[in-house]
Amino acid sequence: MIPIIPLTERQRADDYPYDAPATGYVIQGDRYAPFTKDTPPDLTDRIAVLSIGSNRSPQQLRRKFGDEATLPVTMALLKDCDVVHSACFSYYGAVPCTAYPCPGTDITLNAVWLTPSQLQIMHDTEAVGIAYDYCRWDDGKVIIQDTHQPSHIFGYATRLGYLSDEDNNPFALSFLPAHARQFKSLSQLQARQLLRARLPSHLQSADADEFMARLVTDKPYRLEVNDALAESANPMPKGPWDIIPATPVDADSFL
Repeated sequence: MIPIIPLTERQRADDYPYDAPATGYVIQGDRYAPFTKDTPPDLTDRIAVLSIGSNRSPQQLRRKFGDEATLPVTMALLKDCDVVHSACFSYYGAVPCTAYPCPGTDITLNAVWLTPSQLQIMHDTEAVGIAYDYCRWDDGKVIIQDTHQPSHIFGYATRLGYLSDEDNNPFALSFLPAHARQFKSLSQLQARQLLRARLPSHLQSADADEFMARLVTDKPYRLEVNDALAESANPMPKGPWDIIPATPVDADSFL
C-alpha cells in the first residue's frame, strides 16, 4: 500500500488538479494500491462518477472522504470532450475545471465508484446546484478501461461558465494532455493570473500573494470575486450529458 501524503494549503491551489496514478487503484483510508484486470475491486452497488479534475487524485479523495473510506478508482476515457478552466475560484484558491464538448478530442481521466452515502458527500463538496450540476453522461462518451462498463456513468458540469480566449473558445488545462486537442491551453498559474486581470480593479488586490491569501480566508470577498467573473464569463454549451436533480446537505462550506 502506498501512503497518501496530504497536500499543503498552498499546494492545493498551485498544484491543482494534482498527480494521479496512471492505473486503476483502491483507496483504503490513508493509503492506496493499484489493481489490475486480474484483481479487480468489488464495485457492487457503487455508482461510477467521472473524475474531471482534482477528484482524480488520492490526495483530494482522502481529504473529501476521510481516513476510513474505501474508494475504488478505475481508468476512463472521455470522448469528444476536453477539460477546460472554469471562470471562478474554489474556496481553496484554485481555478477549477470542467468538461467541455469538443468532437474529435479524447482525454484519459478516471472514475471513482461511490456508495450512495459517499455520493451525497461528493454532492456537497461539488456544491451541487450552485457551482456544479450533477449529470449523467450520454451512452458511449465515457469508456471504463479496466473493469466492466456500467449501465450509466455520472459526473459534474460547471454552472459558472468557462475561461475563454479572445475568440470565446475555452482554455484547456495544460496539466492534462488530450488526444487531438483543439483549444489553447493554460497552466493553473496562467489561468489564475488571467482571471485576476479580468476583475474590476477594486477586487484585484495589491499583489498576487495578497490576492491568494484573501481568496482563501475572506469568503465574502471570494464570493464577490466569483460574482464579478460570472458576469463576463461565457456560459457552457450543451454537452453530451443530462442534468440530474440532486440536493446537497452542506454545499455552503465548499463555496
